[in-house]
Amino acid sequence: VKVGQTISLIPLTNIVNINTQGFKWELNGIDLQFGFVNGISNVALSENIFVSIEKGECLIIVNK
Repeated sequence: VKVGQTISLIPLTNIVNINTQGFKWELNGIDLQFGFVNGISNVALSENIFVSIEKGECLIIVNK
């Protein structure tokens, strides 16, 4: 990704223990419920972003 790109994380199921790095607003070990909207419109602070999820499925959208 490019620095400054908008990235949205949209849970497709309930998410257990999501962690992110390289974003303006980090998620650190939290659980997200299906329909959770606080993961949208984040900003990449690095060309290398990281998302880990212990359990669940998440759609990641990178805006051009």
